[in-house]
This record gives sequence, structure tokens and C-alpha cells, in this order.
Amino acid sequence: MDRVRQKIQSFLTYSSRDKRALVLLAIVLTLSIIVPRIRLWLKPPKPFPISITHLPASANSGMHVEELSDSLFPFDPNTATRDDLLHLGLTSTQAENLQKYRTAGGNFRSRDDLLKLNTISKEEYLRLRYFIRIPREWEQRQFTARTPYPERPEREVPVVDINFATAEELQDLPGIGPVLSQRIVEHRERRGGFADANALEQVFGIDSVLVDRIAPFIIVSEVPAPPERERIVVSLNQADSTQLTLLKGIGPAFARRIVEYRTRLGGFISEDQLLDVYGMDSARWQALVSQITIDPAQVRKLSLNRATELELAAHPYISRPLAVWIVKHRIGQGQPIGPEALRKSYLVTDELYEKLIPYIGP
Repeated sequence: MDRVRQKIQSFLTYSSRDKRALVLLAIVLTLSIIVPRIRLWLKPPKPFPISITHLPASANSGMHVEELSDSLFPFDPNTATRDDLLHLGLTSTQAENLQKYRTAGGNFRSRDDLLKLNTISKEEYLRLRYFIRIPREWEQRQFTARTPYPERPEREVPVVDINFATAEELQDLPGIGPVLSQRIVEHRERRGGFADANALEQVFGIDSVLVDRIAPFIIVSEVPAPPERERIVVSLNQADSTQLTLLKGIGPAFARRIVEYRTRLGGFISEDQLLDVYGMDSARWQALVSQITIDPAQVRKLSLNRATELELAAHPYISRPLAVWIVKHRIGQGQPIGPEALRKSYLVTDELYEKLIPYIGP
């Protein structure tokens, strides 16, 4: 503890050299403050001469300029008379030159415009500058009034039949350009025509405001109903993908999926199996049922005794574990097995058994 106290005391104790340095610093600081004040007292500064003619407007805003100068007073170079200009100290030549400038149509929009006169020097301008008073409207930028555009004559708009007009004819309607006219034609071809003008709102990019705008210029003729297509019926177990595309609602991709699923399944025995095809919904299935026929006799059977494990597992109704069980069971039996053997597997429910029976062969 004593050692700590000694260190603190030695740190806070000044040596003789330190004390002399502090005294010298205090003397220097004192002199730096006192000497400038003594100097100002002994020799005060002279006042700076200011020319009244160079005072800014803000400096003499509350003073009468006439009291400051006998010859200078506020003036507007756009309206000052010759006598006013002479009293301001301009020569006769300068006054006449300024008046000629105004007579020729010139205007002073700002103070600096006075320098446009060749007879007035920069020094003369500086003498007069803060006495120039130009109305506020001249200080603002003047824009030349544009000549108004001539009124466009109203274009005569022909009446257009939206159910028969071409894309070019539709462009005669106000607000309908090449893009919208093409969309109208494409929509009309897909839907078979428009029932009324409001049906145009179904076209992308056309709203009720545009329909109301073009309504006076359009008519909607009745479109004859398209002839009924010959009803096509195909055999679901025999048709190829090309024949399936003839069915309503079936495109190339969907036809290919049906054929691939039929190949794995071995054939269809019921229309309901179409619902197992990827992407098939109830609406499409409902439209498709009336266009197909199914012959269960055309189903390809799967032999429990000869099919390999991979062939069995490829069937949509047989899982890989069930395919392994079938192969092991028939090897363990040492003799051909029948469909009833499937009931011995815990993997086969009653519902699955009923689904598999039409596809199982000896």
C-alpha cells in the first residue's frame, strides 16, 4: 500500500524544471492576450471608406437615397426620361443611345442588361447598379407564348363489325392499335365470335372504359353456329396417340400420357382408370367418357409364375415390396401359384386384390 502511495505522489509531484516550464507557459499566454489589446489601444484602425453608390439595395432600403447623393436616385431604365438620365450623370450621347434602344423595341429585364449599351462602361454601370429599379415582372424569365396548336379536325370513324372485321379494320376504332386488334381477332377465333360489345372486356388489355369509348362505332353481327363435328369414338385399348388427339380436350402431350399409362397397366377395363393419368381432372374426364369404348378382353395379362421382379414392379398396382414377395413366394412353393396366393401377403388388401385380378394370369 505504501508503495502505491509513493508512486502516486511521485507522479503528481513536479520537479523544479517542470515548475519553471509552467511559469514560462503562463507568462506567454498572458502576453498573447494582453499585447493585442494594448496595440489596439495605442493605434486604433482607420475606418474603411465606403462609397454610397456601391451600397446594396438591402443596405439603403430604409434610407432616402436622395439624402445620400445629390445626383443618384432610383430609376427604371425602361421609363426614365432624358432629363432623368442626365441628372443621373449620363452624357447626352449615353441618354440618346438608351432611348434609341428602347425605341427599337429593346427592354431592360435585369440590371445587367444596361451593359448592352456600348456607350456605358462597366465603371459607369457599377456606379448606377444599385439605383436601378426594374419592376418584378421584368426580373422573372419571360417565355415567348407558344402558338396554340390548330384544332385537329375530328376524324370520321367507320362502323366496324367486330365479328368479321380484320385486324387492320379494327385499328380504325379509337384506342385500338395493332396489338389490341390482333388480340381481338385471336380471341374471336378461339371463342367463335362475340355475343355483344361487352364481351370485348374478356380480351386482355380492354376494359369497360375503352368499350364505352368504341361502342358507338361497332356492331355485333350474329355469328352462325359452327357445324357439328362428326362424333368420333375410339377404342381406348387400341388407339394410338394420333387417334387420341382427335378426341375433344386431348392434345399430343395428354395422348402420349394415356398411351404410356396404358402400356404399364396392360390396358383399361374401366373409364374410371383414366382418372389415374397424370393431369386428368373430372371435367376433362366427363367430356372424354362419351368418346371412347373399352374392351376388357384386350387387356394384357401378367403371369405371376414367369414375370420377373422388374416386370411385376413396373405395373401401377404392384409395389416393389409386393413384387419381391411374389418372386420369393413362388420360389418357396416350388410349384406354379395362382391369383389366390396374393391373399397370403399382408401387402395385398381386399381392394387391391380386386384391382389386380383382371391383370393376373397363370
